[in-house]
Amino acid sequence: MKTKLCILVMSLATAVAVSAAPRLVVSTPSLIPESQIDLVFDSPVVPTTELGKTVDNTWLEIKPAIPGKLIWKAQNIAQFIPAQVPNISTSYQFSIPSGRKHLDQSPIPAKAIETLETDEFKIITATSPNRYSNEYVPATGQWVIAFNDAVDPTAAAGFISFGSKQGQRVAAKLEHATIASSSYLSNYKPWSERFPNIVVPEKTPASIATNIIIATPISPLPVGDEWSISLLAGLPNTSSTARTKSDSNYSIGKIEPLRS
Repeated sequence: MKTKLCILVMSLATAVAVSAAPRLVVSTPSLIPESQIDLVFDSPVVPTTELGKTVDNTWLEIKPAIPGKLIWKAQNIAQFIPAQVPNISTSYQFSIPSGRKHLDQSPIPAKAIETLETDEFKIITATSPNRYSNEYVPATGQWVIAFNDAVDPTAAAGFISFGSKQGQRVAAKLEHATIASSSYLSNYKPWSERFPNIVVPEKTPASIATNIIIATPISPLPVGDEWSISLLAGLPNTSSTARTKSDSNYSIGKIEPLRS
């Protein structure tokens, strides 16, 4: 009986110690430009005179580095305010530096407290906007492709093409969409423009949508079965800091002979 009681006490003590360790509370499942990041300690670390102040970040080491400030919301809670958007497709380690103490002078262990992943660079959606129009011609139809970060049509050219079941291939002509030509897809913002602490220039219908491209067959697709538009893995974002990780295919269907 005593042995079981000792085990229970030790288990409770361990659970309390784990829950009391410094930790991050993040508002989103992954690290994204909109994430709110709170650093939480088990005991006060600053006096009440520091509450509400924006101060240099001397409590949180981040690798790779994200510069930023802290705002103390409580004596044991600081919100990290990043000065720049985290990189897409990146793993970040958050650590407590050495030499930190609570207000009561008890030491705070210097160690990594969290690893957060940002979203991978990827296609959000691809659509042929006039597909259900009476005027739609699948052999020449446009495809509008939205990514979650800016993309360069020239760099993407080697990764996007049209293909059929029979192995026929037609290259794609690529260009950036405008806010007008991308229609509702312009609601999908590029990674950096989602960052709350950045001022984004006002957009007009003629403004370029840097994360949306229009793909059109460079010549009409010939007669064939199961045509699709293909996007190969490895397609880079504009900054060449991230690449798509998997192939994507979107069905066009059968191209039939023109009827006289």
